[in-house]
Amino acid sequence: MKNLLNFKLPPELESAFPAIKDMVYIRTFTPTVPFYPDTLFHLLHTKEDNYLAIVATDHPDPINQSSELKNLSSHYKIEFVNLLLPRTDGETVELNQLSSLAKNFTVRSLTDHWKYYIATVKLTL
Repeated sequence: MKNLLNFKLPPELESAFPAIKDMVYIRTFTPTVPFYPDTLFHLLHTKEDNYLAIVATDHPDPINQSSELKNLSSHYKIEFVNLLLPRTDGETVELNQLSSLAKNFTVRSLTDHWKYYIATVKLTL
């Protein structure tokens, strides 16, 4: 992944989603609770001019976390469109179909407590 900061993702995430190596890191959104953030949102930009959010969380809940990101992103109103499934070469699932999803959409880090997933996002200005 290309960036100007020292931003490193766990190797498990990069192996599950190989396409993120070619993306550009833009910024991170965090909840306003200063003591213990339970979810971090990393916004990325693709070569195809799309945006993705890597979500690091201890409790994956994409529907509520999409609303949380929309609130955190202020006037950009970033929200999830669908989720990328790991190890599927770009296969996606829509949020409203998530409850019937038999596949796991998260990747667990081996070095910390985070679970990761990736969502395609839309920005509304």
